[in-house]
Amino acid sequence: MSEPESGAALRGKTHALACLLALSALVSQAHAADDREARIDALVTATMRDGRIPGLAVGVVSHGATVLAKGYGYANLEHEVPVTPETIFQSGSVGKQFTAAAVMMQVEAG
Repeated sequence: MSEPESGAALRGKTHALACLLALSALVSQAHAADDREARIDALVTATMRDGRIPGLAVGVVSHGATVLAKGYGYANLEHEVPVTPETIFQSGSVGKQFTAAAVMMQVEAG
């Protein structure tokens, strides 16, 4: 059985979710690509600072085309390895929720 998450971990996930929602709103607005990227950069760096998030990767897809793929911060603080769009993160227990949702969708579909 896994241990409950600490308050800091939950706050970090909450900040990341808020960042994701705000990014979604930014992408839906019609702005020049440079302005949009600058606004996303500002939002991500502020969210990382407020949530004490060491690093993350952002991918924005619009109408099937990748409009932004960028890494922020560090994937490994000890060795100062930067996050890139190709960085692979461990998902921890998040996959369990997606698996449960997929199973329930199959159950409901018959």
